This record gives sequence, C-alpha cells and structure tokens, in this order.
Amino acid sequence: MRHAFVVVLSLVLMAAMAGCGNPIKRPPRHVFPGSEDYDKRVKEFKISPSQAYDIAHEEASTDRKLQFLSARPTCITGRWYVFSLPQAQGASLHGYHVNGDNGQVKFVTDKTIVFNKR
Repeated sequence: MRHAFVVVLSLVLMAAMAGCGNPIKRPPRHVFPGSEDYDKRVKEFKISPSQAYDIAHEEASTDRKLQFLSARPTCITGRWYVFSLPQAQGASLHGYHVNGDNGQVKFVTDKTIVFNKR
C-alpha cells in the first residue's frame, strides 16, 4: 500500500513539474531602452544612463572617437551600458561600454547583435 502511494505521489509531482516549464528564468543578456527588462536593469546599477554617458563622453573626447558615441545607451549587455551608432540589421556593440556597477569604460570593436528576422 505504501509503495502505491509513493508511486502515485511521484507521478503527480512529475506532472505538476512538467506543466511549470523551467522554474528558473534567466534575465536576457541584451536589453533595450523602452523595455521593462531595461528599466529593471538600470535600477540595479549604481551608475545611471546619464552618468554613463558622461563617462563615455569624457573617454571619447580623450580618444578622439566621438563618432562612435550615441547620445543615449543603444542597449545594455550584461552589466554594461553600450553607446554606439544604430544599425538597420541589429544593434552595434562597436563603441563605448560603461559598466553600470563601477563606471569602468572600455572601447569595443566589431560586434553586433543581429535581430531575428521573421
């Protein structure tokens, strides 16, 4: 009798878990302005988008690479604000990246997030 109860309980639990899908939802790596995920990520950071722009602008002025600097973040990838020129086929990661946690800045070349075509 006890064995039957364990089997039935196991089947009920497996059925319940199968209906739930993946209980661990990872946040997206790339988030874009205007999205709820973008707003959530910005709230997690110590550095605001405008502060990140100021940091990137100062670095771009020093490096004389202002042509790669957008006026606002193109996106956030991981923990980095990305300031780059927009592209028709995707989001360019070629430009200045400012860490939202500590303000570290780096210049990244030749990377693009390709948008899915439908």
